[in-house]
Amino acid sequence: MLRKITGTVLGAVTALTVAAGTAGAAEWRGWNIHVEGYPNTVAMNKFAELVEEKTGGEIKLQMFHGGTLGSQPDAIEQVRLGALEVGNFNLGPIGPVAPEANVVSLPFIFKGVDHMFRVLDGEGGKMIADGMAAKGLLPLSWFDAGARSFYNTAKPINTPEDVKGMKVRVMNNDLYSGMIAQLGGNPSPRSIRRSRPASWTGPKTTGHPMNPPATTRWPATIRCRST
Repeated sequence: MLRKITGTVLGAVTALTVAAGTAGAAEWRGWNIHVEGYPNTVAMNKFAELVEEKTGGEIKLQMFHGGTLGSQPDAIEQVRLGALEVGNFNLGPIGPVAPEANVVSLPFIFKGVDHMFRVLDGEGGKMIADGMAAKGLLPLSWFDAGARSFYNTAKPINTPEDVKGMKVRVMNNDLYSGMIAQLGGNPSPRSIRRSRPASWTGPKTTGHPMNPPATTRWPATIRCRST
C-alpha cells in the first residue's frame, strides 16, 4: 500500500529561539491546509491548546487552517525561514526539500499501519527526521492519514496496466510524476484544491490519484505518534 503520511513540523529557527528563551508571551503562527472539522485540524487545534497550557502561557500558537497563509510548498519555506513557527505538512511536498522524506512516498513499501509506525518510530523515522532537520524542519509527530487511492470516472483501476493513457493528478514531487509515467500514465502535478473540479466533473480520462478516504470524505479517524 502507499500511505499518506503527514507530520507536525517545527522550524529550526523557532527551536533556537525557544532554547535561548524569550521575554513575555511569544505569539506563534501555525499552517494547516485542511478545513475546520477535518481530523488534522482538530489535532492541530488541540496541539495549540496544549502548547499554551504546557508553557504556562509563555507561547500562544494560533493555527491558520484551509491554507490561508499560502500553498503547502510556500508554507514549508516559511517554516524553514522562521516566518511561520509550525506546520502540518504532507511528506510528499517535503520530499523536494529533504529527499529522505521521499522514502515513505514509494508505493507498496509497507505491509500495513503497524509496519509503517514501526519504521517511523525506528531508524527509518530517525533518518527522515535527521534529513529534514538538516534543511531547517524539525518533525514533532507523524500522522497516518490513510492509504492513497486512485479515483476516476472512466474505469476501474485493478492493475498497473489500467493506468496507461490516463491523465493523473499528482502532488508537486518528481517521485510521484515519475511513478505515474512509469505506469504509462500522464502525470499532472497540481494541488488538491485545484484538482477536485477537474477530476470529479472534468474529462473521463482524468484520474484523481493517491488521496486517502479522509481527504475525500470526512470526518475520519486519524492516528498520531510522537517522534
